[in-house]
Amino acid sequence: MSGAYSQVDASGSYLANVISKNGRNEVQTYPISRREGALVDESMIKRHELEPEQIVSCVAWFNDVAALATPKKSKKRTADDSAPRNVDGNGALATHSLLAVALETGETLVFSPLTDAPVASIATGKLVSLTRARGENRFWGLSEDASLLQIHTSEGVEKTVKFAKTDADVALVNQISYRPKKSSSSAELMLLASTNLYMVDGSKSRKNVLAEFEAKKDAGSVAFIFPLDSFVAVARDLSSTLSIYDLSEPSASPRILHCKGSNITRLASLSSDLLMAFTEHGAEVFSLADSQRTEPSAFIKTDHDETQFENVISTSANGVVGVWYDGNQPQFAKVSETTSLEGECTVPISHPSENATQENDNSEVPFAVEETEIANVGSEELFSQLSRLLTSEKVPKKEVLRLCSSNDNEDSIKDTIRLFSQSEKCCDLVENLFEIVSKKVASDPSRKSSLSIWLKWVLLAHGGYISKQEKLETSLASLQTSLDDGMKLMPKLLALQGRLQLLKSQAELRNKISTQTQEEESEPEDEYETFNETFNNTTNIEESVVYANGENDDDFDSIEQKDENGPVPEEA
Repeated sequence: MSGAYSQVDASGSYLANVISKNGRNEVQTYPISRREGALVDESMIKRHELEPEQIVSCVAWFNDVAALATPKKSKKRTADDSAPRNVDGNGALATHSLLAVALETGETLVFSPLTDAPVASIATGKLVSLTRARGENRFWGLSEDASLLQIHTSEGVEKTVKFAKTDADVALVNQISYRPKKSSSSAELMLLASTNLYMVDGSKSRKNVLAEFEAKKDAGSVAFIFPLDSFVAVARDLSSTLSIYDLSEPSASPRILHCKGSNITRLASLSSDLLMAFTEHGAEVFSLADSQRTEPSAFIKTDHDETQFENVISTSANGVVGVWYDGNQPQFAKVSETTSLEGECTVPISHPSENATQENDNSEVPFAVEETEIANVGSEELFSQLSRLLTSEKVPKKEVLRLCSSNDNEDSIKDTIRLFSQSEKCCDLVENLFEIVSKKVASDPSRKSSLSIWLKWVLLAHGGYISKQEKLETSLASLQTSLDDGMKLMPKLLALQGRLQLLKSQAELRNKISTQTQEEESEPEDEYETFNETFNNTTNIEESVVYANGENDDDFDSIEQKDENGPVPEEA
């Protein structure tokens, strides 16, 4: 699946954001806040950048529900290889959620929302679908040849299960909690889907296909399956209907529900009897408790026609929360205090285009810090000007940024920050200055400006106070995230700098060798020219000497005599 999409774990504690688009491959985890007000704990967001060739094939959370004890346990398994865990108030073992990410390269990575690096990298071969397993630290993967692989985070592929009575086109797998009356305690029940839907038992090597659900002959391929206790909802390609199957009666005809939209992109639930289908009309909510109703009982949508919720989740602290996307990043908006929804529920969101308009109209108009002319003033005057701005009824953020940007003398900045402590409005001065400057620095941490010096001394002088202010938590988290992202780029930038230096050195070496070769080739020609010039000069000198001594005059006279008197007789 390409683009950006989310996946929420079964406990509702974490949301995974998967980005696989235009060569960018990244996995992010967002902790769902357990406190009223803040929808996400931004200080705990984790971002994992993948290589360009590590394209994400599929993802699934596991360890996100209580692990069920099984009578048979692997002898190879060791306690120190288990995932992070703790004991809850009742003494039961509680395991943190883990995210399995299958790559098209045939590698599967396992991420924890509590760590900055993958906790496991497993060679599994290419997988087309993933789902959780009953055992702790285990999950199932569906391979391209329709085999199921049971995978352990530390031991890799533990076993492979093949199914004789399913077709070769199965492309989806999903674990179910439903248990038939006659099933064993070790049963691993799952649903496999292609055009047909099967119930299988992964714990068996033989007779492991338990049931095949009824389907029309011309039915399209199954696009989504979503288990709900003893039922399962099925959405097919190019269909606006949902089929609700009773897991206890596979041969029975399914209950049909009709969506208003035609393009179903996701199935989810708010509770065991509230099913959601996401279409171009938003999240369409169906009440399964009302057996006579086949149409949606509610619609959850945003106040922007071009932007709809990509996911909707039920949280313990903030009720129903909608997830929409601003580019590749998920944004969160509160929908309702309870899941009791009727009719059309339109939720206002802070849309990107709307933000851009507001930013151009309010005091946070962006301006080029580096173009601000430096005009340093003394610390007392600087303190006086800042105090006036920061204690105004409506703080002019643009003026504060301009004043700070025009003063880059570190000694003056340090003394000005220290003077805050002597003011009766010290708290207002510190809070307002930090909020304004940190937001600007966080927007581009790579920019070198005097604002970073201001931020440095505000944190050094008043960091303890700032860290205890709840209203500054968002600014601190945003600053930390921005700086962390910048630090992640450092190794790549250093590697790029090294490559550029290497290329520059190679080019200089080639030029030097080329110049030296040309000089060596020109040396024989120079020697030849010098020799010819010397020879010619020598001949001219000899001739001049002969003429000076009169030797050529005798020869000339002899020639003239021969021409006039005939041949000269030889001497006896």
